[in-house]
Order: sequence, then structure tokens, then C-alpha cells
Amino acid sequence: MPTTFRNTVDSTDLNVALGGGTPPATGDTIILDRFETNFSANVSKPAVDLALLHMTRTFRGNFKDAYLNIQAALMKLEFGGDRLKISSSSGSGTIDKILWDPEKGSAWLELMEMVAPEFRGSRGNVLVGDSVDAGNFYFSGDVRGTLVKSALGVDLVDVRGNARIRSERSFTAAKVASGEFVVDEVSAAAGDVTVEGGTYKLGSVASHGFLKAYSGVIDASGLNYNLTISSGEIGPDVLVIEPATGVTFTYSGLTRLGREPNKRRG
Repeated sequence: MPTTFRNTVDSTDLNVALGGGTPPATGDTIILDRFETNFSANVSKPAVDLALLHMTRTFRGNFKDAYLNIQAALMKLEFGGDRLKISSSSGSGTIDKILWDPEKGSAWLELMEMVAPEFRGSRGNVLVGDSVDAGNFYFSGDVRGTLVKSALGVDLVDVRGNARIRSERSFTAAKVASGEFVVDEVSAAAGDVTVEGGTYKLGSVASHGFLKAYSGVIDASGLNYNLTISSGEIGPDVLVIEPATGVTFTYSGLTRLGREPNKRRG
């Protein structure tokens, strides 16, 4: 039968903290809900695939000296500490769903070497490392995040609330409902983007799919190379900030939904 483990002992050794007997195995649950422990020993369990890892707000410790290396169907990261470093079996392990909602807005989550089909972040700071095979990433609330340059892409980037997200890697699709989404990497291929509020900011971009913009801001003032977006549609409630000098942002191929969008130079 699956077992639920809790950190009943204040020890930097994860096995000891969870009771010191038989350590967690595949299908088990780990709940960290007390102490200010900075775990550093027995935190690498790449073959273990948990049903749930839950760090509650009353757990004020960290995984900052070594990566927690484990797999899980669900991670609920609501901890009250400062930093979590998580990986999964040298990039071959899967954490099916990650929910990131720390107590502190200053808290950091660093993801490395994993398959991550679904991520939802609503607070704090997130660094998605170059070795993360990213699926659908949803950012809302007051979260700040960076998708580090990588040969691995990301399927979907969804930005809303007060989220501020920067992508240095290619993506298949993005939706900007509010907040800010910045694409800035000369080798990154931007996919299909829908803007329904907030700011979509373009820096260096290798190529671009369609753009459907209904409201909000398309900010090309920091564009570093000429860019043409030839398919999509744009509405009159959109503000386009065009490059001041030096480069050209061409979007004349977008279907106009009524009158021209608002425009100004950056």
C-alpha cells in the first residue's frame, strides 16, 4: 500500500526527516509541513515516482544546497522558504504537474533536467533551465519567470495577471491575456501568438508564426533585427510601438479588424 511520509524530524537528511525507516518509494506521498530545514543529504531519488510531493506554507526550509532529484505525478510547492532546486533523473524523469505558489513573493524555483508537461505558477520567481523539456507553462498572478535559451522548446506559454515572463527559447504557441511576455533570443522561433491584453514585447526573434492581437500592446521598440509577421489579424484596440530607427517591423499582412491599430514610435 502507498505510504504518506511527513518530515517529523528536523534533519538535513531527507530520509531521517521522514522517519528514518524505509525511505519513500514509487507511488508514495511526501508532505513537508514544518521546520526550517535546508536539506542536503539523501535528496537524490531519481527512480522514485511519487504520487504527490506537497510543501506547505508552514515548511520554511529549502532545497538550495543540492537539487531534489525525484519524479512525481504532482508537486504542490506552496512552501514558506526562499529557494527550491528541483531536477528529475538527469532529464529523463517526468514531473507531470507542478503547482508553484510560494508564501513569499521573493522565493525562487529553479527547474533543471526534467520532463515537465504542465507547470502553473502564480507567485514568486521561476527559472526554467536549458535542460527542461517544457510542455504547457501557465503563468499568472505576480510570478516572474525566465525560460532559458535551449535546444528544447516549449509547447505553450500562457501569461496573465501581473506575470512578467521572458522566453529565450522557441515555443509553439503563446497567449498573452495580461501581464508581459518578452521574446528575446536571436535563434528563437516564436510560434503562433494571441494577444488579448497585456504587453507582447519583441527583442531578437529568428522567425514568427501568426499573430492575432485584439487588445493590449505589441512592443517592437526594442527589436534588434528586421521582422515580418505575415499572417494573423489585428484590431483597433491594439497599440503597436514601432522601432524608432535602424530596424523594420512589418505587419502589413495582418488582417485589419476595422480601423488601423494605434501606433507610435518607440
